[in-house]
Amino acid sequence: TRTVSDITTIQFALTSFIQMVLPVPFIFMIALALCFSLDVEMGFILLAVAVIVLLLAYFIMRSASPLFKRLQKLLDRIQGKEEEALLARLTLRSMKQAKYTTECSGHFGLATRYYTHFTSPIRRYPDLQIHRIIKECLRGGLKERRAAHYAGILPEVAVKTSALERRADEAERETEKLKKCQYMEQFTGHTFDGVISGVTGWGFFVELPNTVEGLVRLSDLEGDYYVFDEKRYQLKGERTGKTYKLGQRIKVTVAGTDRITRTVEFALYENHGL
Repeated sequence: TRTVSDITTIQFALTSFIQMVLPVPFIFMIALALCFSLDVEMGFILLAVAVIVLLLAYFIMRSASPLFKRLQKLLDRIQGKEEEALLARLTLRSMKQAKYTTECSGHFGLATRYYTHFTSPIRRYPDLQIHRIIKECLRGGLKERRAAHYAGILPEVAVKTSALERRADEAERETEKLKKCQYMEQFTGHTFDGVISGVTGWGFFVELPNTVEGLVRLSDLEGDYYVFDEKRYQLKGERTGKTYKLGQRIKVTVAGTDRITRTVEFALYENHGL
């Protein structure tokens, strides 16, 4: 039985062979380096990763090694720890979304110059196109006319399939949120331990060990007036100085769920659990 690592290695090797030995039109799966653009959401996520790393007393060592290797060292250090899932997910989200393209610009997350995928259990249309190209190459049938055919259609195939995959991913996320919301209905009034996974000007999000995420609203924080600190991404009480920040462990009570908005509402256990 082949592992995911074995499959990735095979895909990289065959893609490299085709591009270096048999340069033909092809579809690549690329994921660019960490996004340092001015995109607001990505900028927030990057800062969130940095803040959490500092809060949890982890750091990426200064060295001459590539950034992806330093990130891998960070993920290795937290393996098996409570913070692993949160940090790993935020690090992954900090990368630009993978997409299909006819231009080979490398896969940052896998640290490969050439990469595509064509062995997924659920066949995507790009997989089928790649299968056809590989078969024609191996059988010696990818002549100039066929190469021109692929060169003409693959750019549009890459754009459309990337858009469709993003739409499918969004549908999957929304469905998952709905099912989690339905699941948590039975636990209204129950208390759970969680970790703060996001902080905003209207409250903070808490993720439970079962990956369900819910919102504690700013208006529900009693005993002080809390202000959102944009630089540190934390909420701080003006009178008490109490803070709620990324990565902080916290106990919450399920206050309610809403299937229409697919959201789960939490309340601080110290306020509503007594």
